[in-house]
Amino acid sequence: MFDPKLLSRLLSKAAVLRNYRLERALKLPFWIRLAFNRNTIRKDIRAAWPGAYVFVDYGDFASFVYIPAPVDVMGGHRLLHPFRPSHFIKALVKRGDTVIDVGANIGDWALPAAHTVGAEGLVLAFEPTPRVAAALGKSALANRLKQLKIFPVALSSAAGEVDFSVEQENTGGSRLGKIPDDREKLYSHLRHFNHIKVQARTLDDVIGEHDIHRVDVIKIDVEGNELSVLEGAQETLRRFKPALFLETGLEDGDSRERMAAKLSSLGYGIVGVSLDGIGMVDATWDDYRRRCGAFEIGQSDMLLMVAD
Repeated sequence: MFDPKLLSRLLSKAAVLRNYRLERALKLPFWIRLAFNRNTIRKDIRAAWPGAYVFVDYGDFASFVYIPAPVDVMGGHRLLHPFRPSHFIKALVKRGDTVIDVGANIGDWALPAAHTVGAEGLVLAFEPTPRVAAALGKSALANRLKQLKIFPVALSSAAGEVDFSVEQENTGGSRLGKIPDDREKLYSHLRHFNHIKVQARTLDDVIGEHDIHRVDVIKIDVEGNELSVLEGAQETLRRFKPALFLETGLEDGDSRERMAAKLSSLGYGIVGVSLDGIGMVDATWDDYRRRCGAFEIGQSDMLLMVAD
């Protein structure tokens, strides 16, 4: 019997073995091996970080990435953890492509994608959190990525001014609507939100206004509002049939049914569920609707879908 959790563990262990020789070659000073010293570094950086660029080596290319102040979870990962671009960028994005990044944050997808498509390609990055969108703009400028266009707006099913909740400790958890602090908990800790107004657009309107003639890949990670983004992108999906890489798991049952119906009517099928960039597990629309099979692995999943 297929056991997605077992497969996930096996793929994770295989990835560890693949990286073993590389990691053991590192010669680190003894003091950094002490947890107390590492925690002190983290606290000092979070307390004093003014906003600045860090150098990120992607392997095939490198970028200056602007990390805004104050340092939240997303910025902290870029400052304090090694970074490898998503395998899906390397697999899906080609030179000359047009890529849409919805929920771009500080650019973990947008920056590598912009390097990959090259000067002849185009990346449209949508990020409604003001200080984060500004930081991504700084990164695009510093790396001379004229092919990366940043839109400081939310994508939705209709245009207009909307409520937006910015999670204080993790801007990656920000989303449309007013989220009260006591509504959601993460690891038993209260999540705190700042409520602002932002402009919303539809992807179809943006594509039409900028006279774009191809869309190859769309990545959507908007904390449960993926359906509203897709509802505002029906003409784009119908016309270009781009590959879709989107987050799921935070939407309610009705949204799940509607998303399955809309995408399957456009000829989209699920290729698989991402396992943290180390592989994929096969999945079907029926699995998605019933939250079974590969969808039992975690609360949220990134899906790869393509149209026939």
